[in-house]
Amino acid sequence: MKAEDVSKMVSAALITFVIALAAFWPVFINATDEGNSVSPKIADPRVAAGGVEMKLKAAGNRTFKEGEEPIFELTAVNTTDQPTSVTVGTLMTATPAVDRRSRTLAMAVPLWQDLRTITLGPRQTQIITESTNATLQPNKKIDVYLGLANAAPNSRAGLVSMLSFSTEVVPLPGR
Repeated sequence: MKAEDVSKMVSAALITFVIALAAFWPVFINATDEGNSVSPKIADPRVAAGGVEMKLKAAGNRTFKEGEEPIFELTAVNTTDQPTSVTVGTLMTATPAVDRRSRTLAMAVPLWQDLRTITLGPRQTQIITESTNATLQPNKKIDVYLGLANAAPNSRAGLVSMLSFSTEVVPLPGR
Protein backbone atom coordinates (compact mmCIF):
# COMPACT_ATOMS: atom_id res chain seq x y z
CA MET A 1 0.00 0.00 0.00
CA LYS A 2 1.36 3.37 -0.90
CA ALA A 3 1.62 6.28 1.50
CA GLU A 4 -0.72 8.23 -0.78
CA ASP A 5 -3.47 5.57 -0.44
CA VAL A 6 -3.12 5.52 3.35
CA SER A 7 -3.33 9.31 3.39
CA LYS A 8 -6.59 9.23 1.38
CA MET A 9 -8.11 6.60 3.70
CA VAL A 10 -7.18 8.56 6.84
CA SER A 11 -8.58 11.76 5.31
CA ALA A 12 -11.85 10.04 4.38
CA ALA A 13 -12.16 8.53 7.87
CA LEU A 14 -11.46 11.91 9.50
CA ILE A 15 -14.07 13.66 7.34
CA THR A 16 -16.66 10.94 8.14
CA PHE A 17 -15.91 11.30 11.85
CA VAL A 18 -16.38 15.08 11.74
CA ILE A 19 -19.70 14.77 9.84
CA ALA A 20 -20.99 12.14 12.31
CA LEU A 21 -19.87 14.25 15.28
CA ALA A 22 -21.60 17.34 13.86
CA ALA A 23 -24.80 15.37 13.22
CA PHE A 24 -25.00 13.80 16.68
CA TRP A 25 -23.46 16.59 18.79
CA PRO A 26 -26.87 18.10 19.80
CA VAL A 27 -27.91 14.73 21.24
CA PHE A 28 -24.84 14.64 23.47
CA ILE A 29 -25.05 18.23 24.73
CA ASN A 30 -28.81 18.02 25.47
CA ALA A 31 -28.58 14.83 27.50
CA THR A 32 -30.21 15.14 30.91
CA ASP A 33 -30.91 12.90 33.87
CA GLU A 34 -34.64 13.24 33.22
CA GLY A 35 -34.70 10.24 30.89
CA ASN A 36 -36.41 10.53 27.53
CA SER A 37 -36.18 14.05 26.12
CA VAL A 38 -39.25 13.55 23.88
CA SER A 39 -42.13 15.72 25.04
CA PRO A 40 -44.95 13.86 26.82
CA LYS A 41 -48.19 12.90 25.13
CA ILE A 42 -51.22 15.08 25.84
CA ALA A 43 -52.91 13.24 28.70
CA ASP A 44 -56.35 14.82 28.44
CA PRO A 45 -57.01 16.17 24.91
CA ARG A 46 -59.73 18.80 24.53
CA VAL A 47 -61.43 20.67 21.71
CA ALA A 48 -62.46 24.29 22.27
CA ALA A 49 -64.77 26.25 19.99
CA GLY A 50 -67.19 29.13 20.47
CA GLY A 51 -66.62 29.22 24.23
CA VAL A 52 -67.35 25.50 24.58
CA GLU A 53 -64.63 23.13 25.77
CA MET A 54 -65.21 19.45 24.92
CA LYS A 55 -63.52 16.18 25.80
CA LEU A 56 -64.32 12.59 24.94
CA LYS A 57 -63.59 9.46 26.96
CA ALA A 58 -64.68 5.86 27.15
CA ALA A 59 -67.86 5.52 29.24
CA GLY A 60 -66.89 4.35 32.70
CA ASN A 61 -63.20 4.48 31.68
CA ARG A 62 -63.65 1.03 30.15
CA THR A 63 -61.17 -0.81 27.99
CA PHE A 64 -62.81 -2.11 24.83
CA LYS A 65 -62.17 -5.53 23.31
CA GLU A 66 -63.13 -7.19 20.04
CA GLY A 67 -66.83 -7.93 19.66
CA GLU A 68 -67.90 -5.05 21.92
CA GLU A 69 -69.77 -1.90 20.94
CA PRO A 70 -67.90 1.12 22.34
CA ILE A 71 -69.81 3.75 24.27
CA PHE A 72 -68.27 7.19 24.79
CA GLU A 73 -69.01 10.14 27.05
CA LEU A 74 -68.77 13.59 25.50
CA THR A 75 -68.37 16.31 28.13
CA ALA A 76 -69.13 19.85 26.96
CA VAL A 77 -68.53 22.88 29.20
CA ASN A 78 -69.65 26.41 28.36
CA THR A 79 -66.85 28.65 29.65
CA THR A 80 -68.71 31.90 28.87
CA ASP A 81 -71.47 33.87 30.59
CA GLN A 82 -73.66 33.66 27.47
CA PRO A 83 -75.77 30.78 26.11
CA THR A 84 -73.97 29.14 23.19
CA SER A 85 -74.36 26.38 20.65
CA VAL A 86 -71.76 24.37 18.75
CA THR A 87 -72.00 21.56 16.20
CA VAL A 88 -69.44 18.83 16.79
CA GLY A 89 -68.53 15.66 14.91
CA THR A 90 -67.14 12.39 16.25
CA LEU A 91 -65.36 9.91 13.97
CA MET A 92 -64.19 6.39 14.85
CA THR A 93 -61.82 4.67 12.40
CA ALA A 94 -60.30 1.20 12.22
CA THR A 95 -56.91 0.39 10.73
CA PRO A 96 -56.07 -3.26 10.07
CA ALA A 97 -52.87 -4.79 11.40
CA VAL A 98 -50.10 -4.79 8.83
CA ASP A 99 -47.74 -7.66 8.15
CA ARG A 100 -44.23 -6.69 9.25
CA ARG A 101 -42.91 -7.47 5.77
CA SER A 102 -45.47 -5.25 4.06
CA ARG A 103 -44.16 -2.24 2.17
CA THR A 104 -47.45 -0.35 2.24
CA LEU A 105 -49.40 1.22 5.07
CA ALA A 106 -52.93 0.14 5.84
CA MET A 107 -55.66 2.70 5.27
CA ALA A 108 -58.01 3.69 8.07
CA VAL A 109 -61.66 2.90 7.41
CA PRO A 110 -64.49 4.85 9.09
CA LEU A 111 -66.46 2.59 11.46
CA TRP A 112 -68.85 5.14 12.91
CA GLN A 113 -69.48 8.86 12.90
CA ASP A 114 -71.86 11.17 14.69
CA LEU A 115 -72.80 14.80 14.15
CA ARG A 116 -74.65 16.71 16.88
CA THR A 117 -75.44 20.24 17.94
CA ILE A 118 -74.85 21.01 21.61
CA THR A 119 -76.67 23.94 23.18
CA LEU A 120 -75.52 25.11 26.59
CA GLY A 121 -76.59 27.85 28.98
CA PRO A 122 -74.07 30.14 30.69
CA ARG A 123 -71.40 28.13 32.58
CA GLN A 124 -73.37 24.92 32.00
CA THR A 125 -71.80 21.46 31.77
CA GLN A 126 -73.43 18.66 29.80
CA ILE A 127 -72.38 15.00 29.57
CA ILE A 128 -73.68 13.20 26.48
CA THR A 129 -73.48 9.41 26.05
CA GLU A 130 -72.67 8.35 22.49
CA SER A 131 -73.50 4.75 21.54
CA THR A 132 -71.65 3.69 18.41
CA ASN A 133 -73.67 0.63 17.31
CA ALA A 134 -70.43 -0.57 15.68
CA THR A 135 -68.92 -3.90 16.71
CA LEU A 136 -65.14 -3.90 17.11
CA GLN A 137 -63.40 -6.39 14.86
CA PRO A 138 -60.24 -8.31 15.86
CA ASN A 139 -56.74 -7.13 14.95
CA LYS A 140 -57.60 -3.49 14.36
CA LYS A 141 -56.21 -0.21 15.66
CA ILE A 142 -59.13 2.02 16.62
CA ASP A 143 -58.85 5.82 16.66
CA VAL A 144 -61.58 8.20 17.84
CA TYR A 145 -61.53 11.85 16.74
CA LEU A 146 -63.54 14.88 17.81
CA GLY A 147 -63.84 18.20 15.99
CA LEU A 148 -66.06 20.89 14.62
CA ALA A 149 -68.70 19.89 12.10
CA ASN A 150 -67.11 21.85 9.26
CA ALA A 151 -64.49 19.08 8.89
CA ALA A 152 -64.89 17.01 5.74
CA PRO A 153 -66.95 13.83 6.17
CA ASN A 154 -64.86 10.65 6.58
CA SER A 155 -61.74 12.80 6.84
CA ARG A 156 -59.47 13.45 9.81
CA ALA A 157 -58.65 17.00 8.72
CA GLY A 158 -59.56 19.45 11.48
CA LEU A 159 -60.19 16.66 13.98
CA VAL A 160 -58.37 16.05 17.27
CA SER A 161 -57.37 12.52 18.24
CA MET A 162 -59.13 11.78 21.53
CA LEU A 163 -58.73 8.01 22.01
CA SER A 164 -56.65 5.27 20.47
CA PHE A 165 -56.74 1.57 21.33
CA SER A 166 -56.20 -1.81 19.71
CA THR A 167 -58.13 -5.07 19.42
CA GLU A 168 -54.99 -6.85 18.25
CA VAL A 169 -54.29 -10.16 19.90
CA VAL A 170 -50.56 -10.45 20.50
CA PRO A 171 -49.37 -14.08 20.72
CA LEU A 172 -47.08 -14.92 23.60
CA PRO A 173 -43.50 -15.90 22.67
CA GLY A 174 -43.00 -19.64 22.24
CA ARG A 175 -46.66 -20.39 21.56
